[in-house]
Order: sequence, then C-alpha cells, then structure tokens
Amino acid sequence: MSNSKNFWISKEAKNFHDFKNYKTQEMQPIIDLVKRAKPKTLLDYGCGNGLVNTLLDKDIEKTLFDINLDNFDNLAISDLKECNCKIIKQAKDLPSNYFDVVVLSFVLVAVPDEKQFTEILQNIKRVKKKDGILIIVDSHPCFLQYDCSWFYSESPVKFPYLTPGAPFKRGLADSKDREIYFTDYHWPLSFIINKLSECGLSIVRMEEIADGGFGPRPKNELYPPIYSMVCK
Repeated sequence: MSNSKNFWISKEAKNFHDFKNYKTQEMQPIIDLVKRAKPKTLLDYGCGNGLVNTLLDKDIEKTLFDINLDNFDNLAISDLKECNCKIIKQAKDLPSNYFDVVVLSFVLVAVPDEKQFTEILQNIKRVKKKDGILIIVDSHPCFLQYDCSWFYSESPVKFPYLTPGAPFKRGLADSKDREIYFTDYHWPLSFIINKLSECGLSIVRMEEIADGGFGPRPKNELYPPIYSMVCK
C-alpha cells in the first residue's frame, strides 16, 4: 500500500492515466465549471498528470503546479504542448493576484496534515485575482464509506467522522479489472468550510454530484461520491 504522494508516480499509475475516456468523464464537473467562468488565466493547483488542461479551451492561458515534482514526468507532454500550458514547480514562483480561476481537483483528499492544507489555501488566496474564483472538486467526505463506480474505500472505514486528517485506504479500478491502492486523508466537511473561511475564501456555491456510472464497478444510486465548491 503506497502513500498518495508516491501513488501517481508508480508504473501502474502511469498506465492507469492512459484511460482517457475514464478520466475525461471524471473531470466533467471541473470542465463545466471552468466553461461557466470563462477565464483568461487558469491555475491547476495540484495538477497530477495535467489531463484536465487538455480538455479545456486552448485560448485559456493555463499554469500547472504540483507539490510532487515527480508528477511532471507523467504529464501528457505531447497533449499539453498544444494546450497553452506553462509548468511552475515552486509555489513561491506563482504570480500574485493573477489567475481568474484556480482549480483544486481531488487535491484536498490527498493532503496529509493541517499545516499543508492551510498553506495550499493561503497560496491560492494569494495568487487568485480579487474577483477570481477557486473551483474545488473532491471526494465527498460524508460518504467515504460507500463505494461508487470508479473508487472505493476500505470497509468498514476505521475512523470517527470528525477526526481531521485521518488516513484511510482507497482503491481505483479500471475497465480491464486492474486495481491501484493508495492512502487518502479524511477532512470533515465542517473543517473544510471553516478552513476556507480562515484563509479568506468564501463559498459562493456548493453542489453534491451523483455517481456518473462511468467506472467499471456498480453505480451508487444513493449517495453522491463527489462535491464541488465555487469560492471567491
């Protein structure tokens, strides 16, 4: 079982990122929210393999940043070259008051401690324009114990809900029945909301997103596995 920092640089993870249809569907909530915002400048903070940027309008000036520098070996370089993307490898090098939209996609669930959680939101507050927005899309912390069509948690989930930063095991499956396991971290919804406020960010809109049924596992018809927030 690897930790989430190393998960995305494993050989299996590289292969998993090849399933672009799967990943494209997972990214659809982000794509829709970005299209509504019509940004000229966008920061993908914690960009992973950078795939979401290949699915956005090429006219958007996109900046990619990830705390795990090894992720950049996995970026879809051939796709990104034509997508108006720039890579920055140090948070301090991100320009202040510059981005119309900052995207935080499945990042908070991978943050292992409160100090780093706070630093991420403080960095975003600094680099986002005063009238810009932060788009968060992440696993819904209220329903981690329920499987969905593309990921699942250890069963039963072995921590009290109100424990911030509690680690838990998670798995992903692809259409060829390959599975990848890693560790994520639980942040209660009240913790997320309060931390956003503490860092000077306010929630404009929140949506709970139903299981789209695009993974190889049975669709969860009862509980939303994902939430999105738009913050000012």
